[in-house]
Amino acid sequence: METYRLRSKLVESDREFIIQTCNDADGRAILSEIFVNGKLAETIQHPHPFEINPEEILSLVKATHGEKKQEIERLLEAYRKVVHNGDPD
Repeated sequence: METYRLRSKLVESDREFIIQTCNDADGRAILSEIFVNGKLAETIQHPHPFEINPEEILSLVKATHGEKKQEIERLLEAYRKVVHNGDPD
């Protein structure tokens, strides 16, 4: 089975966030890794059924990657608002 890999980079001030998402054919899962300034911060494993075709796997990789990227973008936006407004609420 082919391995599909997506990678995105987000930069905020002095921090660099890298999101890598790929399929693990042996583990029957989609893996997402989050790196902050080059250090692994989080690994998330999303199992999928054994009987799944390559198009579905690619779709899962894209969807999982997009969700993780949006999550980090929302967190960074919330951080910017707090810093800008000075109000933690």
